[in-house]
Amino acid sequence: MTPTSATVEIIECMVRQEAFYHPPGMDEDPTSERFSPVGVESRGRMLNFFYDLLGKIGSSRETAEIAVSYLDRFLATPGLGNQALCNKKLFQLVSTTCLYTAVKVHEVQAMTPKLMADLSHGVFTAEEVEEMEMILVQALKWRLNPPTSLAFVRQFLDLVPAKAMTREMKRTAYDLARHQTELAHEDPRLFCEKKSLVAYMAVQNTLEQLDVPFNLADSVGVLLLGTHSTQEMSSYRYGSLQSMMQLRLTSKLGRFLPSFMSFPSSTAPSSIRKRSASWLSTPIQQYDESPRSVHNNALAEPSKA
Repeated sequence: MTPTSATVEIIECMVRQEAFYHPPGMDEDPTSERFSPVGVESRGRMLNFFYDLLGKIGSSRETAEIAVSYLDRFLATPGLGNQALCNKKLFQLVSTTCLYTAVKVHEVQAMTPKLMADLSHGVFTAEEVEEMEMILVQALKWRLNPPTSLAFVRQFLDLVPAKAMTREMKRTAYDLARHQTELAHEDPRLFCEKKSLVAYMAVQNTLEQLDVPFNLADSVGVLLLGTHSTQEMSSYRYGSLQSMMQLRLTSKLGRFLPSFMSFPSSTAPSSIRKRSASWLSTPIQQYDESPRSVHNNALAEPSKA
């Protein structure tokens, strides 16, 4: 098996896995009544809070995407999911629990329920975080390892031949694609799209901007949309969505190239750098694993205090 065929096989598995992490309710218009009265803005503020807090504790920004996957899927479920859309306190509790759980499962070091409660400034307690965690994982049917858009980006870039892109160019391409996916996570017109398609559009934009002679649709078009023609891919609504992602990035960063290429990898779009909540005034000092909360050793290594 060649490296390229192995990568395509991995992508095939990820696309199949993605089907279980993208319930039908996720395809609804996010600007519709489904997000009222909490509002799409609350989701955006919570995402910014995720990025800010993860940066303070030295965790991966990709964990924020995982936490938002938990949140979006939970909100698409009946019962408490619908209630959280009508109750800002419950929405805040669910959102915070999503981040707490994502960090525990996917990071080396977990955060305590007490820390999450302290960050809420009395809106909810540590016990409520633990109780909500059990409700959350059961509602998600223990599907806590979603394929992220960045995971797809990495695989898509692995398909690009070394002769078409140097290692340095690939790092630049990854940063360009990452910024686009992060912008897509907060855009109501894009965050309900499948992560594989968001990643495809981000990488395709990047390859075009860097003048890389590689057609991604030839390799993964059939997997994503049943076609391997760039023209056919563009005939879908994803052609306009791809352009939208490029325009969003351009508006956030001023010029797409070449000024962006000099940005350090840790630099985030301005909307993500903003402080999202007064919660973050609380010192980040408590890291541990809650002995009462859910921790499945089959899903992650035990956290270290």
